[in-house]
Amino acid sequence: MSEGSDPQTKTDRTAPIDPRFTTEHQFDVKVQGNGFNKYASDGSFLRCVNVAALKTDIQDGDFVVIQRQKENLIEVSAKRVRKNGNGIELVNETDDPRLIDQVIFLDHEKDNITILGKILWTYQNLENL
Repeated sequence: MSEGSDPQTKTDRTAPIDPRFTTEHQFDVKVQGNGFNKYASDGSFLRCVNVAALKTDIQDGDFVVIQRQKENLIEVSAKRVRKNGNGIELVNETDDPRLIDQVIFLDHEKDNITILGKILWTYQNLENL
């Protein structure tokens, strides 16, 4: 997930489609970096389902792909949802000490954050191995 990238990439047909959701509501995001390395390594892919189109409720503990805009910079990243009495927190799932304590407190009005999709699973592109 790189800065400035379009997360709504074409779905990789080498990975199976989740039959619970229509094909057009599924998309893949390539992992870049180690901010989600407890579950997906650099270069792997995240199969996601579009949350807005399906009106899927996000639950405590779900993995999501978010888009955050700060001025002209657009960041796409994977996070775990943590719900508490104060609202929703988005946390990194990493063992990188520089990133472990970074938490985003979700405030749509203030932060310009959109939850793009719920992560269904991770996979490696076997064609490139």
